[in-house]
Amino acid sequence: MISIKTNAIKLPKGETIIEVIVATLVFAVGILGNLGLQSASVQSNKASLHQTKAILAANDIAERMRANREAALAGDYDSYSSSNPPGNPGCDQAPCSTTNIAQYHLFDWSQNFANVYEDERFTHLLPDGAATINFDAANNEYSIQVSWTEQAYEETSTGAQKTNRTQTHELVLTI
Repeated sequence: MISIKTNAIKLPKGETIIEVIVATLVFAVGILGNLGLQSASVQSNKASLHQTKAILAANDIAERMRANREAALAGDYDSYSSSNPPGNPGCDQAPCSTTNIAQYHLFDWSQNFANVYEDERFTHLLPDGAATINFDAANNEYSIQVSWTEQAYEETSTGAQKTNRTQTHELVLTI
């Protein structure tokens, strides 16, 4: 007699599908964690970029003041506010006094804080950027402050809330 061996087909008991579901859930949680880290990284990079732009703007006007020391010592850069910038004295076309050069420096520098373009793709240097310059004649010191609005998320009892915080960079320049 010839005997034929047959392998019986075993039906899966569901263990494999459960393993696949658990692995998929672990993978999904990992991806969500990675997305959270990426979002925090982008927010941090944006804040760093704004801080760098504020430092560069303050250093820009400080170097102009150092170059025009006579006008700086006379207080010609004093009481500047980007909300009320000076007009263009026309120094780009004709010789000017040191006072007019100071006014031109402030006019030119104020363009960093004004939305001078009609095209919305081009905006000012910093979000809601503003600047002030004040002079302490007794110490020959200028205080240059550049401020902007930084968006942040704060944890509350109802969840994360988007808030705006004003950030300020101050540079003290001794003439």
